[in-house]
Amino acid sequence: APLLDGMTTRCIARRFTATQALRFVDDIRRALTAAQLGSPGRLYFAYDRWAHLPRAFQAAWAGHR
Repeated sequence: APLLDGMTTRCIARRFTATQALRFVDDIRRALTAAQLGSPGRLYFAYDRWAHLPRAFQAAWAGHR
């Protein structure tokens, strides 16, 4: 989220340049341990992004699932 915020902020003076965005990602990656980098992530299509949303919201937007 911080990377996307930095790339899309409405405040032009605070918006990341490509170089700043790459540096931001590199800094975060360097701070991660080997165990964190090696841990399996959830597959995008296997993770239920709707699971924790209120039922009424799910019903109202079910056509977009």
